[in-house]
Amino acid sequence: MNHNAVEYLSSISELGKEFYRFLRDQGAEHFVALAGCAICHRIAEGNTCVDISEIAGCTIAKIFHLEEQHEVHMHRVPEFEEYIDLLRKSPLVGLPGEIKPLILEKTRLYLYRYWKYEQMLAQNILKRLSKVTKWIDEALLREKLLQYFPDHDDGSINYQRVAAFRALTSNFTVITGGPGTGKTSTVAKIIAIMLEIQSEEIVITLAAPTGKAAYRIKESIEHALLYQEILRNLPDRIKLRFPKEAFTIHRLLGSVPASPYFRFNAENQLKCDVIVIDESSMVDLALMAKLFEAIPENANVILLGDRDQLASVEAGSVLGDICGDVSKSMKFSRDFAVRAKRVTGYSLPVLENDYPLCDAIIYLQKSYRFGSGIANFAEDINKSCFSCIRKNLKSNGYENVTVRPIVDLSSLKRALQALVDEGMWDFLLTDDVGEAIRKLYGVAILCAHRRGPWGSEQISAFIEWAIKCKTGNRDVWRGLYDGKPIMIVKNSYELNLFNGDIGIVRKDEKNQSELFAYFPDEKNSSVRKISIYRLPEFDSAYAFTVHKSQGSEFSRVIFIIPPQYTSILSKELLYTAVTRGRNEIEIWGDVEIFLQAVNQPIRRFSGLCEAIWNSQCA
Repeated sequence: MNHNAVEYLSSISELGKEFYRFLRDQGAEHFVALAGCAICHRIAEGNTCVDISEIAGCTIAKIFHLEEQHEVHMHRVPEFEEYIDLLRKSPLVGLPGEIKPLILEKTRLYLYRYWKYEQMLAQNILKRLSKVTKWIDEALLREKLLQYFPDHDDGSINYQRVAAFRALTSNFTVITGGPGTGKTSTVAKIIAIMLEIQSEEIVITLAAPTGKAAYRIKESIEHALLYQEILRNLPDRIKLRFPKEAFTIHRLLGSVPASPYFRFNAENQLKCDVIVIDESSMVDLALMAKLFEAIPENANVILLGDRDQLASVEAGSVLGDICGDVSKSMKFSRDFAVRAKRVTGYSLPVLENDYPLCDAIIYLQKSYRFGSGIANFAEDINKSCFSCIRKNLKSNGYENVTVRPIVDLSSLKRALQALVDEGMWDFLLTDDVGEAIRKLYGVAILCAHRRGPWGSEQISAFIEWAIKCKTGNRDVWRGLYDGKPIMIVKNSYELNLFNGDIGIVRKDEKNQSELFAYFPDEKNSSVRKISIYRLPEFDSAYAFTVHKSQGSEFSRVIFIIPPQYTSILSKELLYTAVTRGRNEIEIWGDVEIFLQAVNQPIRRFSGLCEAIWNSQCA
């Protein structure tokens, strides 16, 4: 295979090809350069490295997931021992700690910067874990925990209380759990206790990976202060000290235009005593590493997120790696269990062998949002319980979960046309715009793909066409018309609109020739009216992808599965789709394809899990 052979691999990104050429020009042997190209390919798929044991002896086609037929695709790379030896001898491949284009750690091969990100983040977390437990008056803390987190009626452990105990006595805590398990509510109460028992002023910062998620955590805490009795009755002097704003991580760190660097970093750290990072499953490795570097070592870090949801779009599965093996992350060290018993009153499950991270991860399991049917469905997906899922989906055994066996485009279009004919979207033209928006958030059609005949773009376009035929509404201006639902896809801090926000375009009440966009204004329990000329980038919102739905919930969810299995279908995608529905889930598609996806968890290669779980991570 010659120097230019990689040009035949048309499915490989230009970045991968360019890196191959760079390594070859620097004198790298062909298979070493090809491994570098494979790393670029894996990073685009969400991995942080390539495991040589996984690609050794494989054909080029298998390594790069190629479908084209060319003789170069059938060439094989060396077997494991020979490949590792080639890499170790290459002057362009370094060991951990060296500065080389490629870093080989055990069987994992990295681009230097991704190896560095993993090391930065792992060392930062381990330093926080090794800090001496913060001193606090245990009697006072016990009183506050009992006050804010009462016992469950069934006598089970209230893990929200355990999470608060951890967060109030250490400087690194992960609170994970599915939708409706009270993660944000728990944090609001933790903040209240902090402000009550801390005599000095403390700076509390709220952050999230997207503008929408940042807005939601701010909104959720404000909602808790208004409607949760124990928080509503707080003295004003405490309420006034709650954080008034939430930031995207990029905005918090201070993005430097046209640069991967931030204004706040290890040399210029943030001014905060406590930082809460919501939707942390969506944060990629590079961004999380840079964020942790910018957080003072003595600051209290609280990560919130659902470890079982889809991971970040960019490389890494940071929250999943931190949580590690669930059998370990639901148990605790003896020392922590003894202290927790004194303060919380609960006897916690104990690990025989202590892991430095196990005490920091609190898994909330009690759902306060879903009916039992949806909750059981989501749990069976997580457990990959095929027999349970097959039986229940085929017999309607999950309460409020139904299946519609749609397996071709003609049947899909008939089903969508029926929804239009039944008046599913008639509310879009109701006189009360606020009521229309509330109903819009009541239903969601979710797709695995954005493009293609089963993707959200074409499904939205078909629904739009069917509605226009039904209503005769053809007064379209630049794709906008009276009654069109839209989803924002680009943040606008000026307008307080964020990626994923949903609204409706309507004619102005006074001037019927003008169109405006209306969005919910939860703070004032009303709607916001924005000129269409000021709108940031948006898409039609009759249907959208599961990825776009993260951080939202709807009364009814219709999840459309393509008729053939594709690699984007995964256990995490199914779980995320199902847990968007609050009251009702409809699966449109083949149960067997659904089950095939349940058996395909997203597997991202990384060394972070091993690094922070002392090389004993399952």
